[in-house]
Amino acid sequence: MIRRAVRATALEILGRLRPFSRETTVRFLYGHSMSVEERATFRATLGMLRNHFEFVSVPHAVELVRTRPASGRYLCFSFDDGFRDNHDVIAPTLADAGATACFFVAANLVAGSDEVRRSILRDRLHTSPDRPTMTVPMLRELSRAGFTIGCHTRDHVDLAAISVDEATEQVLGSQADVAAAIGAPCAYFAWPYGRRANLPEAVLRAVAPHFTAVFSAIRSDSVFSYDGMAINRDHFEPGWPTAHVRYFAARPLPLTAGMHEDGA
Repeated sequence: MIRRAVRATALEILGRLRPFSRETTVRFLYGHSMSVEERATFRATLGMLRNHFEFVSVPHAVELVRTRPASGRYLCFSFDDGFRDNHDVIAPTLADAGATACFFVAANLVAGSDEVRRSILRDRLHTSPDRPTMTVPMLRELSRAGFTIGCHTRDHVDLAAISVDEATEQVLGSQADVAAAIGAPCAYFAWPYGRRANLPEAVLRAVAPHFTAVFSAIRSDSVFSYDGMAINRDHFEPGWPTAHVRYFAARPLPLTAGMHEDGA
């Protein structure tokens, strides 16, 4: 508890003091969930970020990191798993701020049987099995409203804990499931747990050709990992104090940093 309090105090102070670099950059922020009570905090955070970045969609951000513009500071949002608050609270708050996001959903968390959904919530996400999740109609609504829907495996599995063939099926099966749910291609994938230890390179090489981009949850000094096959994202949560988000968002991350660095 003491260590956590010291860390929170340090982030609050350093976040207020840390200057934003003027270097050209594209930042990928990802989170998971938000309560209604945290909406005011997220609005303040969005206001702070809008003063320093141009908000872009995940597809636009992917294009930017690959073409490497000569100038500009860009930021996009994504949210993993598929909790219902993503539809009910996060998406409207983003829309009010003129922002969008990609929602990476575990296909069976939104379209599986009640038994499977409860099992994923309890055993994989370590939360209440009664926690509300999005539904297929909600995904369609978000897609039609201009949000991007990506996949996050079928069952939120650790891809390093199963065979390459099983892992490949988990990924490509979820891609097909999401595409069928929204009636549009699913071009983006983020792997569960997001670290290098959770994705064997053999699995990445098997699935990457099927996607426009693959995303990690690696906070690093490089935009890319896996020799450019994956794009790194920085973790935040919408309910975090604004100064804490500022601390991480202001961290230098120039586009010229390591197309071939690993970031793990």
